[in-house]
Amino acid sequence: MKYLVSFLVAVILAPNLAWAAPIKGFCVLWLRTDRNINIRGNAWDIMPNIRQVNMDVGDVLLTTEGRGHAAEAIGFKGEVVRGSVITPATITVIENWQGRIRVRDIAWDDARIRGVYRQNDYPQPF
Repeated sequence: MKYLVSFLVAVILAPNLAWAAPIKGFCVLWLRTDRNINIRGNAWDIMPNIRQVNMDVGDVLLTTEGRGHAAEAIGFKGEVVRGSVITPATITVIENWQGRIRVRDIAWDDARIRGVYRQNDYPQPF
């Protein structure tokens, strides 16, 4: 009888758990597995390690979208003079947003930009 109850609970709950599996919230995992960027953790916990003016293609742009988000910079568009520094007008990023891969432009001075993370070439422990 004990096994029958366990089996029935598993049969009843299994479809609901499979349906509730999240497809979003895996931006960092996607960057690590599909884009081969050495990055780990949650997007909201990753600390920026370079200044935005030193950003290059392949760096990770950290934003405050949702609880936190990470996207790879794949290009820059335009030029804007800000004081003595010439910066791009927009940053082109590729990202996994809510389970979909998309490419979009983010304004250089967007308030949602939290910082930039550059991967190190040293292996990180698991």
